[in-house]
Amino acid sequence: MVRRIEEGKTYTGTVTGTARFGAFVTLPDGSTGLVHISELSDGYVKRVQDVVEKGDEIPVLVVERGEEKTALSLRRSGRPQKSVKPDFQEAPAAELEEKMEAFLEDSRKQLDELDSRLRTRQSRSWVQEQQTENPPGGQR
Repeated sequence: MVRRIEEGKTYTGTVTGTARFGAFVTLPDGSTGLVHISELSDGYVKRVQDVVEKGDEIPVLVVERGEEKTALSLRRSGRPQKSVKPDFQEAPAAELEEKMEAFLEDSRKQLDELDSRLRTRQSRSWVQEQQTENPPGGQR
């Protein structure tokens, strides 16, 4: 058992729980620290569970050690980096292109509708101005 956990050193800890913002890890001395989601990987992490799960043993670097909290880092521990667990697959480029095309087409339609409404309002305003300037029967 490690007597004292020191800042700047790497230890093997056990993931005891996860949250949207990170993973809780028990260190060899029995204390618990937090690996913030931004410290799980060099790459983008959408969900903590994509990288670690409860029960995983992981190397962690002790970034900051205080009386009430311990900040840990998996990405700076020297472990080879994986952005997510191996069973995760990124969307193919073609799928992304299809989504972008659909988004752009929808945006074009919305802009066309907005433009049409704006032209209708401008047309009504012009008619009202003409009627005010040239009332029926020539009266002003």
